[in-house]
Amino acid sequence: MDATGKKIVAVRKQKGLTQEELAEKAGITVRTIQRIESGETIPRAYTIRAIAEALELDPASITGQPEEMVGLIKSDRSADQLYLINLLCFSYLVIPLVHAVIPYMAWKRANDTVYREGRDIVYRQIWWTVALFGLMLATVAYNLIVVKAQMKGWKIHYLWPFFAMYIINAFIIVRDHQRIKSGK
Repeated sequence: MDATGKKIVAVRKQKGLTQEELAEKAGITVRTIQRIESGETIPRAYTIRAIAEALELDPASITGQPEEMVGLIKSDRSADQLYLINLLCFSYLVIPLVHAVIPYMAWKRANDTVYREGRDIVYRQIWWTVALFGLMLATVAYNLIVVKAQMKGWKIHYLWPFFAMYIINAFIIVRDHQRIKSGK
């Protein structure tokens, strides 16, 4: 167990909190708390701040480092993992509709420090896929109604919504890249 983990265990027990209660208050997983307390992982700045806030402490007091150094802890590796997960989202260009499996596998292999951010990236891709399916089905339904009712409305070519959704997803991925780069 490293010094950070020991400090968290000591303060958590002093405040009478279980690992589950601390995880809930900090908004992180119990497994992350367990890994930090056992010294299996070095928490990143966001996690340290969340735990410190839940324990009503200064983040620097947990790490034993000056506050400005807390942001440097493991941030490079976490950002690299998030960049990889986000970059893998471009697999929709090659493998549409099931592409979310690839960033999902990378997210599952990543350490717990990117849990929330990686999950959000993967979930956005899953929702994009669901929206694409829904839009394509809506296009089919609209075209069937127009043909069946012999209306003079325009039929929508299937590629229009398909390519529109592809462009929207590219913007989503680029926006996520900018968020990772800025640390948000």
